[in-house]
Amino acid sequence: MNRDWTWTRAVRDFELFLRAERSQSVHTRRAYLSDVRQLAKFAGPESAPAQTTTRLIRAWLVELQKRCGPATRARKLAAVRQFYRFL
Repeated sequence: MNRDWTWTRAVRDFELFLRAERSQSVHTRRAYLSDVRQLAKFAGPESAPAQTTTRLIRAWLVELQKRCGPATRARKLAAVRQFYRFL
């Protein structure tokens, strides 16, 4: 993982990866990118992907329980897992 990457740079490169390597549908790519951006917003403007902890991701998932169904939460978690595998 490149520790110097900002969220903006990491999400941009993740989008390129999803297009080129994963052959996912446009809808899946859009949802995954939105999910990762939501995590970035939750993490805060001064954070970076390398600074994200499992504690922060769990707190985000708890927050999502208030407004998202189980299938949506599962997709968001899958998006974040794919993002961190990419990094």
